[in-house]
This record gives sequence, C-alpha cells and structure tokens, in this order.
Amino acid sequence: MIINSISLENFQCYYGMASKNCFEFGEGLNIIIGDNGAGKSKIYDGFYWVLFDRVFDSSDRTFLKTSEVKRDLISDKAKFEAKEGSYVKTEVTIEIVKRDITYRLCRSYKAKKLNSEDYSKDEAWQEPLDSHLQIFRIDVIEPHLVTSSDEIDALMQNILPAHIQPYVWFQGEQVDSLIDFKDKNTLSKAINILSDITLYDDYVDIAQKSLKSAQYALNQEQRKNTKDFREREDLERSKRSLDVLINRQKEELQLAKDEFVIASEKYDELTGKIQDVETLSKLKEKKAQKELLFRRVNKDKLELKQNFNKNLFSKAWVLRNTHPLFESYIKYYVKYEDWRLKRVAEERGKQIAAKKVTEILQNRLPSNVPEPMYIERMLREEKCLVCDREAKIGSAPYEAIEALLKSSSKSDSFIKEEAISKQDFSNDYKKLSSNGSSYEQSIKRIDNDINAELGKITELEIEETEIRKELDEIESKLGLLLHTGTIKLEETEDISLAFKNHERKKREKESIIKDIKNKIDLNEKEVARIDGKLKQLVSGEINSIFERNVEILKQFGIIVESTRERVSDKLIRRLEFEANRLFQAMTTGNVAIRGKIILEKQANNSYLPRNVGSDGAELSSINDSNIILIKLATIMAIISAKGRYSELYPLISDAPTSKFGETYAFGFFKTISEVYSQSIIMTKELVNNNGLKDRMFNEIENIGTIYTIRPNIKEKDREDRKELEIKIKKER
Repeated sequence: MIINSISLENFQCYYGMASKNCFEFGEGLNIIIGDNGAGKSKIYDGFYWVLFDRVFDSSDRTFLKTSEVKRDLISDKAKFEAKEGSYVKTEVTIEIVKRDITYRLCRSYKAKKLNSEDYSKDEAWQEPLDSHLQIFRIDVIEPHLVTSSDEIDALMQNILPAHIQPYVWFQGEQVDSLIDFKDKNTLSKAINILSDITLYDDYVDIAQKSLKSAQYALNQEQRKNTKDFREREDLERSKRSLDVLINRQKEELQLAKDEFVIASEKYDELTGKIQDVETLSKLKEKKAQKELLFRRVNKDKLELKQNFNKNLFSKAWVLRNTHPLFESYIKYYVKYEDWRLKRVAEERGKQIAAKKVTEILQNRLPSNVPEPMYIERMLREEKCLVCDREAKIGSAPYEAIEALLKSSSKSDSFIKEEAISKQDFSNDYKKLSSNGSSYEQSIKRIDNDINAELGKITELEIEETEIRKELDEIESKLGLLLHTGTIKLEETEDISLAFKNHERKKREKESIIKDIKNKIDLNEKEVARIDGKLKQLVSGEINSIFERNVEILKQFGIIVESTRERVSDKLIRRLEFEANRLFQAMTTGNVAIRGKIILEKQANNSYLPRNVGSDGAELSSINDSNIILIKLATIMAIISAKGRYSELYPLISDAPTSKFGETYAFGFFKTISEVYSQSIIMTKELVNNNGLKDRMFNEIENIGTIYTIRPNIKEKDREDRKELEIKIKKER
C-alpha cells in the first residue's frame, strides 16, 4: 500500500479548505517538519481518525472516539467565524493505492452553531455523536462510491489490519509498550503477529489432533477383539485417569515454567541491583565512619582553638615578648636603690651630727633644761639668759640655742629617720623584678608553645580537609550510583528482601519443575505399560493400518514439533542478526556504548530482548535513546523478516526521534528509508537544522517529499485559538 496524499479541511488546527491543507507523498522517506505546537500530531490524528474513527488525547495519553471528542475535531477559527444557525464541517481525505487500485477515504463530521455569543460553550452547539465515512474507488473516468458495508469492512481491514497497525503506525511514546524489555509477552506477541511461526503451531495442533483420532480408532478396533472386556474396562479407566492427570501435570509444568521465568527475570533484574545495594551499603558504612572521624577531629580542633585563647592567661601567653620590660624593671630598681641608699646615707650623716650636738649639750645641762619656753624666749631676744651673752640670728650661739629647742622634747632613744622622698617605690620595683624573674623561663618558652599549639591545629585542619575530601568522593560515588543506577536510597532494604524472595522462588520453582517432570515421566511409563497390557488382551488379527497410522502420526508429531522448534530458532537468529544490523546502522556516527541485541530464550520457550556487552552481561544504565533504537530495530527486524509488511504497509510515526541527537536521528531516517517502501515521519529535529537537512538530501537516496509547517498567527492573537491556522510549505 502507498499513501498518495492526505487533505485536511478545518481539522483541528488546520483551518480552511482541503486544497489549502494538502500533503502529497511519494515512495521512500517522507518528512513533515514542525516545531512543538506546529500541528505534527494533528496530521497523525488525521490518518488515525480516517481509518479508526479515533484521535489521540495528549493530556490523558489515550485514543478517544469521535463521540467523546465531537466538535473539538473542528478548527477553532472555523467555529469562531461560523454564523449562527450554520453548520461547520471538518473532513480528512486519504488517497491510497492498494494492489494498483486507487481509493479515496473521506471521513467527515459537522456541528451546528446555535448562537454566536460564546462559541466555546457546549450550549452554543448541536453536536452529533458519529462521524461519516465514505470510500471511493478511483477509475479512469470518475470515482465510484463503495456502498456495500461488507466491502467497506473488508477494504478497511485489508488497508491496515488491526494486528499490524501498532507496529507500523505509532507515536514516539508508544514504542515502549510495543516491545517491553521486562515483559516476555510483548516480543513473543510481535513475533507471532508479524511472522509465520504461528503456521507451525497450527501444524503441531493438527498433528496432535490427528494422533488422538488415530489412537481412538485403534482403541475401538482393539475393543472389538478383546478377550477380557472387564479387565480392558479397568485398564482403559486407569489410562483415562492417567491421561487427565498427565494433561493437568503438563499445565502445572507450564505454569511452573512461567513462574520460574518470572522469578528468574526478577532475580536477574535484581542481581544488578543487589550489587548496587551492596556497593551502596559499603559506601554508606564508609561514609558513617568518615563522618564520625570528621566530627572527632573537628571537635579536637575547636577545643584547641578555644584553649588557644584561654592560654593567653592560663599559660601567661599574654606576656609574650615582655621580657625587656622585666629587664627594665630590674634596671630601674637597681638605679632607684642606689639613689635611695645615697639619700639614706646623707640623712644618716645628719642624724649622727645632730646626735653629737645633743650629746655635747647634754653634757652641760640636764635633759629639758632650760625648758622650751625659756629657749624660745632666748631666741626671740637673741640673748642667752643663762650667761647673759648676745646670740644674734645666724650666729653660732643662736644655732646652739635653736638646737636645744629641737632636742628638748626628744631623747636619744627616739631619734626618727626623715622621709627620703614623698613616694617610696622600692617595694613596687622589687615585686616587678621578682615577678619578672619567676616568669623569665615561661616567657622564653611562649613562642615554642604557641608554635606547637598552632602546629597541632594545622595538622587537625589538614586531617579534616583530607576527611572532607574523602567524604566528597563518597558522596560523589553515592550520587552517581543513585542517579545512574537502578535503585533509590530508600529502596535498598526492599531490594535486598525482594532479591532473597525471588532467589528462593527460583529454587522452589526449579524443584517443582523437576518434581512434575518426574511425575509425568512415571505416569507416561505407566500409560505405556497399560497400552502393552491392552494389546495383550487382543485376540485375533487387527488391521495393521490402525497401528501404522498411530506410529506414523506419532513420528509426524515429533517431526512437526522439532521443525517448529528449528524454524523458531532460525527465525529468532535471523531477527537477532537483522535487529543488530539495523541497530548498528542507526547508531553509526555516534561514539556511545551501544552493546548488541540478543533475543534470549526463556524456560517457557518465550524470548526476551536484552542489550548485552561483548562478555554477554546485560548493560545497565543505558540511555533512553539507545533503548528506543533497540526497540525500533527489533520491530523493524520482525517487519522486514520476509519483506512483506514493510512492502505492503507504510510506516507512519509522530515524533519517533524526539529523544535522539543529530547522529541518531540521521541514522534512523536513513535506515527506515531502506527498510520501508514508504514512510511518513513527523519530526521537529530538522527545524532550523539545515546541516542535517542537507546531509539527508545528499546521503539518503530514497526520499519522497519534505514539508515544513508552522502556525500562521500574529503575536497579539496567541492567547487563544480562534485565529489559529497552519502554513504549509513544500521543501521538496
């Protein structure tokens, strides 16, 4: 099938007549380029609506019927401009070529505008629930309307069968559900749908039914010639019971195999996670140890810094460099003592002289004779009243009389020393010099003590920095593990528990499978023994054709099952080879690790896609782009296995490259141009990327048409959709 064109009339954001909004396509790669919100998804909706009467709801990520969407199918601008009482119609037309016959498929929907006050309200519209589909067969002269409902149904089914559609018509986000790396059924389903493997399943089924019929015919023939009917009845009853039991055991075996596969998958999945959990636990333990050490070192450092300030006084560090002061105290103390001793000597000399005068006087007169009042009178009169001689002021007699006055109230034993100075600093200087002497050694050690303490603080700061660096490295490893790994911090306990549970389940299922197989084997041997006894009960000749038919059909069943297995394995290997070829082609030019695709056979004969390295170990933390490419490569490998579906049905996809870089996008475009006879891709990766566009024109041979689309709306009208329409430009 080839799609010639799609035309959209007032369909969602495509305002205007169909002739204005028409895309024509050719064989090969057809591309519609548009930025976010430019209308790419609405083109995909147009295709889907015509064939399946549904459109995609981006808010709920589901497909909705026309009856659920109704007038939302119609352009807002067309609804806004419609007059009250008039009908507004939307129509999408697809023209296709199927087996050299051209068909035109038109689906339309119209609603009536009841009032024009507010076109957005429900009460403003009369809306039918159903759309209308018409199919025309295009002849040389004129198109003919296909009216037979049976013919229409058959044609719609042949245009794109429902079981094929998900693999050739999909949006970017649907790829994950088509091939799920964690669900064995999605790949098996795709293989069964897109390949001929189910044909061999039919052969196996036919062989089993034929064998059952032949065995029944043989049994009936044997019954006619039995010599002990009662014993035969007992043996046949036992055989029927065993057959029922064997069938039930085979069902149990298949169920156990399925459960074993699930447990194995979970076990394998958690194996990588449990390694991360163990690494995470070790990192957490190491982090806790380093944090404890960091707190201890930090505490010691803070204590040293606090004690450093206390030591200013407790260890007299405040006296650092004060020894010159104490030396000056000693110097001034010596100088002061010299001066003081000199004064004491002078004063002592005066006292001795005065004492001598007193002694002379006392040799002449008794003590206190004459009395002080007579002496003062003599000094006033300047005359000695004892000898009646003159004693003028300043003369020796006068001074002698004056000396008598001074000593008249004193005795030898009460002579006192006069003060040497107004303030006596002798004791102060003595204390200062004594204190200086006692601190002298401590002061000399202060610099060494301070340097020693600073050295300890520096060592602790260096140790603290090293621990902080180690903690940062641990934090970095933890962050990287949690960011790129398969676990979250709060999941570690759950993962450990789940790993142990699935490990236990896996062992249990292995044991159950082995036990059931042994039981089936014993029961089948018992059936064979009963068959032997039944044969012995036969008397006379039995037509050998009955036995030969049974034997032939047994062999035929074995051959069919082994052929099915061989064909299946061969198909899987082909798919694996083709998937890797396509995967490598799409990733050419990119230097990231890509691994390779393997389709791994499970215990229940299903297959699961895996991305592994050269050592066969599954790659973890691969990026989203690689995962999508692996799934696309697997789908394309299945589709192109016989070259049938890729030739009969075009690929239509909306934004399949949204997570790709430039090299991946180019690889994808080039590869699908070689796999599919026709593909129609909506993408934003070529918007303003003329380099990639030119490369595609120059290096991809099988290119059909290329369009660019963009909203044609003024900046002032961007608040609502009533002026929205799309401008279409054909680039090639």
